[in-house]
Amino acid sequence: MDISGLRNHADVIAFFGNKRLAELLDVPARTVGAWRLRNSIPGPRLLAVVRAAENAGVPQITLGLLAEMAERTAAGAEQAAAPSPQPSPARGEGLCPEAAE
Repeated sequence: MDISGLRNHADVIAFFGNKRLAELLDVPARTVGAWRLRNSIPGPRLLAVVRAAENAGVPQITLGLLAEMAERTAAGAEQAAAPSPQPSPARGEGLCPEAAE
């Protein structure tokens, strides 16, 4: 099966479908739905997802792949949460206009 379009955990879950993955992992579908919304499969469940993928004929979904996806997602979240650098005021231009007088 082609998994080239899978870029993150939410994509992996969508690949299986919430209900099917929930059945394979023996967890409620709403739990898998919450993982999909958070774009994060909990660490203790990663090996079960890999085994489910192997059993479904998709051996390309590995722990390494899931870990890389998690790392990219975390890096993107950190970057999005970082404040934008503010330009420094030009020389003689302080933050307080009264100070320049």
